[in-house]
Amino acid sequence: MDPNIPTQPTQPITPEVQPPVTQTPQPTQPIEPIIPVIQSSLPQAPIMQDNQTQQQTISTNKPSRATYRLSAVIIDNGIILGLWSVVCLLIAFIFNIHILIKNANNNPLITVYSLIGGIISIIYFSYFHAHDGASPGKKLYGLRVIVINTSSKLTYSKSFLRELVKSGIAIIPIVGGLLNLINGGLVVFSKTKQGVHDSLVKSQVIEVGKPISLWKQLLLYLLLLAFWAASLLILVVFVFSIGPK
Repeated sequence: MDPNIPTQPTQPITPEVQPPVTQTPQPTQPIEPIIPVIQSSLPQAPIMQDNQTQQQTISTNKPSRATYRLSAVIIDNGIILGLWSVVCLLIAFIFNIHILIKNANNNPLITVYSLIGGIISIIYFSYFHAHDGASPGKKLYGLRVIVINTSSKLTYSKSFLRELVKSGIAIIPIVGGLLNLINGGLVVFSKTKQGVHDSLVKSQVIEVGKPISLWKQLLLYLLLLAFWAASLLILVVFVFSIGPK
C-alpha cells in the first residue's frame, strides 16, 4: 500500500440488534368451580314443580257452603238411622229383649241403644272420610274432607278422633247442647268453615264438584223420608212395644 495515498477512515461495524420478540400471552381458560357444577346437576326442577302444584292446590281449596254440609248431614244421618234400626231389631230378637214404651224412661236399654247409635255414627263417618275422603251424603254434594291446605285424605286415626270429638261435644252434661250449637256456628260463620273437631285434627271440608240436580235432591229426600218412616216403624213395632217375653 502506497503511503502517499490517503486512506479513508473505516467506520466501525456495529452488529445488527434484533428487536426483542415479545410473545403475546395466550388467554387462559377459567377453571370452573366444582360446587356450582354439582349444584346444577341436582334435580331441582321436580321440587319446584311440586311446590307450585301445592301452592295451586292451596289456592283452589274452597271451603264448603254450610247449606251443602247440612244437606249432606241429613242424608248421612238418614242412612245411620236405618243401620241403627236394623241393629236394634237384631238385638231385640236375638236376645229376646224388648222395651215397653211406658217404661222406656227407666229402662237401661235406652242408654245401650243410644250408645249403639253413637258408635255406628262414629264408625260410619270415620271410615268413609278416611277411605273415600267423603261420606255418601258429602259425595252427592261434591264435598270432600281433607287435611287443610293440601289435597290429602285424613288418616283413619285422625278421622276417628275428629268424629269422637264431634260426638263428644254433644253429650257433655248440661252444656253439651250449647257447645254443640257454638261448634255449628263456627262451621257456618267462620272463614274456613271449620268446627272445633276440624281445627283439632287440621281438617277442612271443601267443594270439589257440583251437587246433584234439584229434582234429584227432591226425589232423594222423598225416598229418605220413606226410609226414616220405615225405620221408626220397625223400632216402634218390634223393639219398643212388645215387652219382655
